[in-house]
Amino acid sequence: MAKKSAISKAYKRKPAATAAAAAGNGANPKARKPMSRKEREYMAEFGTLDIDGARDASDDEDRAEIAMRISAKRAFTEDDLDRSIAQERARTARLVDSGASTSSAAANPNDLFSDDDDDKLSSFDTLMSTMATGKQKSVSALKRSLLDAFKKPASGPSTAPALRSSSAPLSSSSDDEDDGADEELSLSTDEEDAEHGLDDDEEIEIRYNKHGDLSDDDDKMATDDYPNHYDTHFADAEPTVNHVRKLAGLVSAGDATWQAVPLTDHVTFQLPIVPSDPLTTTVRDTHVADMQQEHDVRAMHVKSRILAAFLASNPLQSPFFNEAFGKLDRYHDVLWTSPDFAQHVGRLRRAIALHVLNHVYKSRDRVLRGNARIREAQQAAIAASSRAPVTRAAVDLDDEEGMRRLAEATGSGGTSNTTRKDKRVAPLSKAPRIDVESRDQGFTRPKVLILTPMRNTAYDLVKLLMDYSGTDQQANKRRFRDEYYTEDDGDSSFAARPADYRATFRGNTDDCFKIGLGFSRKAMKLYSQFYSSDVIVASPLGLRMMVETERDSDFLSSIEMVVVDSAHVMNMQNWDHLSFAMDLLNRIPKKSHDCDFSRVKSWYLDDLAKNYRQTIVLSEYAFPDLLALFNQHSQNVQRPRIRYRYPVKNGSIVSLTTGAPQTFVKVDGSVEQAEEARFQHLTTKILPKFRRPRRVLPGGHDLDTKHLLLFVPSYFDYVRLRNHMDEAEYDFEVVTEYTEAKEKTRARTLFFQGRTRILVYTERAHYFHRSSVRGALHVVFYGLPDNAVAYSEVTNFLGLPRSQALAAACRAAGSEVSEGNVTVLYSKWDALKLERVVGPSRVAKLLQGAGPFVFRS
Repeated sequence: MAKKSAISKAYKRKPAATAAAAAGNGANPKARKPMSRKEREYMAEFGTLDIDGARDASDDEDRAEIAMRISAKRAFTEDDLDRSIAQERARTARLVDSGASTSSAAANPNDLFSDDDDDKLSSFDTLMSTMATGKQKSVSALKRSLLDAFKKPASGPSTAPALRSSSAPLSSSSDDEDDGADEELSLSTDEEDAEHGLDDDEEIEIRYNKHGDLSDDDDKMATDDYPNHYDTHFADAEPTVNHVRKLAGLVSAGDATWQAVPLTDHVTFQLPIVPSDPLTTTVRDTHVADMQQEHDVRAMHVKSRILAAFLASNPLQSPFFNEAFGKLDRYHDVLWTSPDFAQHVGRLRRAIALHVLNHVYKSRDRVLRGNARIREAQQAAIAASSRAPVTRAAVDLDDEEGMRRLAEATGSGGTSNTTRKDKRVAPLSKAPRIDVESRDQGFTRPKVLILTPMRNTAYDLVKLLMDYSGTDQQANKRRFRDEYYTEDDGDSSFAARPADYRATFRGNTDDCFKIGLGFSRKAMKLYSQFYSSDVIVASPLGLRMMVETERDSDFLSSIEMVVVDSAHVMNMQNWDHLSFAMDLLNRIPKKSHDCDFSRVKSWYLDDLAKNYRQTIVLSEYAFPDLLALFNQHSQNVQRPRIRYRYPVKNGSIVSLTTGAPQTFVKVDGSVEQAEEARFQHLTTKILPKFRRPRRVLPGGHDLDTKHLLLFVPSYFDYVRLRNHMDEAEYDFEVVTEYTEAKEKTRARTLFFQGRTRILVYTERAHYFHRSSVRGALHVVFYGLPDNAVAYSEVTNFLGLPRSQALAAACRAAGSEVSEGNVTVLYSKWDALKLERVVGPSRVAKLLQGAGPFVFRS
């Protein structure tokens, strides 16, 4: 006889107390024979049960108590099973005698050995129901099946609509763990969800509302009269797709134009209008009434898990926040500019963070529900195939013909390779093919792209996402703080800089970075790979360097929302990087990247994703490149695009502290003609005066031919002027954003001492360093600066302390010379810049008149 296994011996061991009592040696009644190593390993894995108590119990003992003990311990004896089987068969016989259906024997969960509190059938429940109908005749087979049913978790096909699934948590359970930048975010444990990059770490339940649509069970606080704009905007409905395709084609062909309609004094919206179908008053009033509605954030369809986290830190919301978030939630393209950018940007970023999380979670939940719908259909197909004439229970595994028929019936496509050793285990067949359409995805997983100029802005936004995400785990949190957050060291020179400079250049000012964020229900991972991320946060420079290095931009093919924060700072960096990044969005990918095309929305396949994408741009001021980029890439034809333009009150000219006269000289012509006229005016009427002395005062100072500060806003204009002045052999020095520190100090010193006549100073050099240039008596603005603050700060250089020799010469020349003078060259194409400098009340006169115009403070 073969040696029995350790598990069998553990079940059938007799208590040592019985043998000791029979011998009369007064042994300890609780004494037991020492267990072997295998027995201890089994008990450590499956737990132990008071086997003696179960064996000594009478047959009339309450079977519910036995069931509870067996379920709790997951270890039991064959005597328990014999008793349970006998009681179950006796109960079934009583039900049959009384006329009850045999199927009701398994309908009551209180009469079954189950550790589930709901009405789902476990493996044990199914087996007991089979036993009650008499399909299983071998008691030994029943025992083995019952043992197997108890050893594995309850997971059978469900008759209820709820579908439960679980997966392992993220590898990092601590906020301080660092998984590495290149480790892929694993958010799935089953094959289907791994393909889509999602995990089932939550209970998925398919529910339908009163209209027959999928209900959003997490939007419990939303009101019925407020629509779910996510579902209506990104729905894959054929009428909507056809409408978008038609409008996009008309706009692309130039047959439809964007017509602006005023909403308030500082807000306008634009609609794509076909000339043959002009905008009617009724349609316009309908859009105006819709956009003037204001709702509290609690009444909108915001996922409750992020809304609770948001309200915990922001219990009260201002009307400004509700208006901003309401426009974002409706998926309007938004261009927001305001001179009070630093005061309002905090609330705007909170609204954006809440909107981004709401979008990501809704998108993720739709995919998970699609997975659940497909899984439910698969389970229904499997249940239907199990009722076929050829079943596993009816086929002997040694019968090749029966196995062939079973393989054909279940769709496995061939005979089983199961050997005699696996005789008790039925072969697993492939799930039958099902025809369930669930188009809820894009080509790749990333859905949101956030572009910021520096790491300090990225840190603020990611920190808000972390705070509002409602996640318990945030992997790589410490590493993120170390790389993106920097304490200001309390430098006195930094504290003395203007407020806008301190707000822009605080903390970490690195402009080359990228980071992926992956979300699940309970965890958030930073530094996830882009193809495993939901949100990508990057600078335009960092994104461009990565794309050009790896030759791959497919992760941007399914972006549904792009946020450009602080566009005015990007304009001072390199606008071409931002244009490059925007051009990469929503292209058809070059590779499949394990995409399930049967679940890709049809408007992705039709290359209409850019017409569904939401574009959000924040800037302190508007400039031509920004307006051109917004008009080019904001092609969301489903919603009117909105432009917030808060006017300038007085202009930066009111901040001057010097009394020097300011002469505004207008140059006319087209864009190219105006640029050429500007260059000719400078090189023929202004610069020649600083080549030869006209009047020499006592002390050797020629005030009319020295101390010229030439301010150049564009780097291209600077290159052209530098080349011209080199060829004409002017005596000049330059200070640009690329000038080294020691060269910059040398140039400023020579200019201060009057040892060089001209100092060329670029706008970017002033923006990034805010240096003070002393020794200037004449200031010429080759063009108006984009940042109006630069005009007042550079003009105020005339009032800085001067060298003793220059101060003496100015006193001798009189107050008119000592005050200095300012000359500004402008054209009608500089209307936006001119408004920020002179104010809205004066700009019309300067644009309509011929000039020159002189201002005195």
